[in-house]
Amino acid sequence: MRITEAEKKILLLIDRHDYITSKTLHALTPHRTQRYRLIRSLENKNIITRHTYDAHTSLWFYTDFGISFQKLMNPDFFSTFRVDDRRRKITPVHNTLNSLIDFKLLNDTSGDIDTIVSDKYLKQYYAENDAQIKNETAGLIRVPDGEFSYQGHTMAYENELSKKSKNRYRDLFSFFRDFEEYKRIYWFYRDPKLRDFLINLFTDFYNDDVIKFQNHPESNNKNIRNKKLHVFCDADDFLVNGFNATKKLLMD
Repeated sequence: MRITEAEKKILLLIDRHDYITSKTLHALTPHRTQRYRLIRSLENKNIITRHTYDAHTSLWFYTDFGISFQKLMNPDFFSTFRVDDRRRKITPVHNTLNSLIDFKLLNDTSGDIDTIVSDKYLKQYYAENDAQIKNETAGLIRVPDGEFSYQGHTMAYENELSKKSKNRYRDLFSFFRDFEEYKRIYWFYRDPKLRDFLINLFTDFYNDDVIKFQNHPESNNKNIRNKKLHVFCDADDFLVNGFNATKKLLMD
């Protein structure tokens, strides 16, 4: 079966994120006719199938045949995704941004990026290394949206499209503080108000931990690295300009 290079790009994102949304397809292939031909070709080959999520959004994911086909292409491939699995929430908006950030990293030509791990495969890694990671982080585990190596350092990223609870952010802040594998955490946002909220909140967490760890030098050293650990970047700026996009540290 012949798969074109354009089709391979779509299948790669489905492999890495379980499904691809109509908005992701539109961003990658703006020309409507070309987009239609790509999707119809893969549907006719019985590799992917469509699910209408709502009036504005469709999802495409692997058929059973597509899963078998992809396992031949990628021995590490696995899929537990089922569109009717009520235990798993489908989040097309988050999936779209995650796929586009991932695609941007995968197509970086600077030579600085290596070992890009998508959310699906990262969850598998964390599950397999649960005990070891919890040992480093006082029992906390928070799987980021993605991970990549940049100039030899391991980075993680989170896509923040809406404000979450302070307790959730406290757990994320504590986890990333203690899990020293990550050199930087990129926080991709679209609303500057959310960025400012996170910076103010994380600054409060940092100051609280300065007091908490004042008699614990090792823990305080971990907390100090928060000053340069968290990097805030407009998602759309990054999708256009990559690492030349404007960035803001927690404490510039």
